[in-house]
Amino acid sequence: MSRSILNDGFFDSFASSVRTFDQAESLPPACYVDQEFFEFEKEALVFKEWLCVGRESWVKEPGDYFTAKHVGEPLVITRTKHGEVAAMSAVCQHRGMLIAEGRGNVRSLVCPYHHWVYGLSGNWSAPGDGADCNFDRANHGLPRLKVEIWQGFIFVNFSADAPPLAPRLSALDEILANYDLANLEEPRLPIHPVQLELEGDVRE
Repeated sequence: MSRSILNDGFFDSFASSVRTFDQAESLPPACYVDQEFFEFEKEALVFKEWLCVGRESWVKEPGDYFTAKHVGEPLVITRTKHGEVAAMSAVCQHRGMLIAEGRGNVRSLVCPYHHWVYGLSGNWSAPGDGADCNFDRANHGLPRLKVEIWQGFIFVNFSADAPPLAPRLSALDEILANYDLANLEEPRLPIHPVQLELEGDVRE
């Protein structure tokens, strides 16, 4: 069994990277190439920090969605029928297929494999209540991420306990005020829906 590099000596070596500019050294090489350190970094930092996934203008209308991926995790971001921006896993909870790719506008999110249906907020929405097999739809929705919108940018956080983002960025609001970032308009890519849809409207 290989020895873990995540020991006191390894972390103590970080001290050379926080010296003055003319004396500081880069992080240990393992920080850039070691899989064990990458897994540690994901759990300790990436999955607990706010990550920008796109612009709110990309989901203007109910049913609009786009997809993104962070550290190998496929995500889908939607605008629900109630006007909420929602972010969730884009992986079907049945057999692990992707339920959405690209961007588009849909009434629901439908897995192309076995046609499991999810509402735009990630809830399990297939017809019927599953009572005949003790199926609890509340336990089979798409895992949701925390969402916060700042200056028109959509941020997500994998941690349910993450503190709000806006207070941390408040010092930038005044600096960026003249740029009116929240209302920036960017070229919109053409919409190419790739979703299969059932008849009816199951938007959430």
